[in-house]
Amino acid sequence: MTGSSTTNRFRLESVNVGDSADALTLLCASCGRGTDTVPCASCGGNPLLQDRYRLTHPIPGAGPATVYTASDVRTGGTRVQVRVLPLRPKAVDLVRQWLPRWAEAVRAARHHTVRGWHDAFLVSAGGAGALGVVQLPSPWPTLESSQASPWSVARTRIWMEHLLEGLQRLHGAETPISCGPLNRSRVAVSEDGGPVVLHPVDIEQYAAFTVADPAMPPELRSGPWVPGSDLHRVAALSVCLLSGRSVQQLWTPHGEPDWQRFVDVPDGLTALLERWLSPEPSARPPTAAAALQQLRRLGPGPTTAGAQPREAAFGEVPVGVAAVRVPAWLEPDSLSDAPAFGARRAPGRRPRLSAVDSVPTQPMRTGVPSHRLRWLIVPILLALIIAAVLSLQMALTATGWLPGRPVISLQRPSLESP
Repeated sequence: MTGSSTTNRFRLESVNVGDSADALTLLCASCGRGTDTVPCASCGGNPLLQDRYRLTHPIPGAGPATVYTASDVRTGGTRVQVRVLPLRPKAVDLVRQWLPRWAEAVRAARHHTVRGWHDAFLVSAGGAGALGVVQLPSPWPTLESSQASPWSVARTRIWMEHLLEGLQRLHGAETPISCGPLNRSRVAVSEDGGPVVLHPVDIEQYAAFTVADPAMPPELRSGPWVPGSDLHRVAALSVCLLSGRSVQQLWTPHGEPDWQRFVDVPDGLTALLERWLSPEPSARPPTAAAALQQLRRLGPGPTTAGAQPREAAFGEVPVGVAAVRVPAWLEPDSLSDAPAFGARRAPGRRPRLSAVDSVPTQPMRTGVPSHRLRWLIVPILLALIIAAVLSLQMALTATGWLPGRPVISLQRPSLESP
């Protein structure tokens, strides 16, 4: 909407944002200045983004996108966050073509490790095209709070399985989509200790400018995305968690991984991470399902006797550790602020099983077959029963409670002749 100096103006009404002065002001989506009228008091344009979102404050942070807190006037002032990503001029038409498919794929994923989209659209920003993505605010802390706190192998493996289960949903959509970069600022810890990918879809590859990432899958520097690119990202995040270090500390400026000397993990897991971090996509598993099978073959994990069954579409991989969400506050190396967000669950949400105390583990295998052990147990039990009876009889007869002479007497034989 465009207005002039004679355009009738009206004051903005408060929309579920409290009683502060900010309730009646917003950032104009047309000129970026603060206003409390419609049309904008400065430029005369419509201050609402897409005639729907009231932008209130920019959220500081690194990255090519600008993030705003906002409210959705069409839903009674629902609090949302709007990410506006300036696009390369040559990428605008491509994004316009793919955007409906991305939105449908994110909607169809509906997995506890994937944060959904509220809305997505193309806008004009500074004379160039930009992509706007609207999401509900994240109530969870990000992994940035776990920096310098190495994770255990068990906890990292559980996280890897959760992430791979989410990737099966994203990669298995009618239009396969990426999870996007997986760094500490883009992955959160949910209320029950599991991972949440905050910004699915790798829209940053179409951005007008990018932020250097040493751990970026090498093929994305000059070629298209493949499912193995996300497996590289899962492995890169995993070595960061295991070491408690940043990507900059584990990768050289030339993008070569240098993490083995900072972690102490079993040889099998080390070899798996090395394969997933290979610069050649062909050396990695072809799909997230294949990667999940490789991870589970490293050793037996907790079973899922009480877990909810998974959907048939993704049932080709046996359900294992990843069906069990381990609360972070049960882990010895949990995040420093885990009790603050782990003490309460979302209303109506069934508590998930803990792999620590609620799930039976597989029996330990030894060199003796189980049927031979059963034959050894029987004579051992008989010997213990006989020993107990003899001890009781000896004690009772020695004290006079039973007549007769004990089978085994406590009295020493006399040295004198009778």
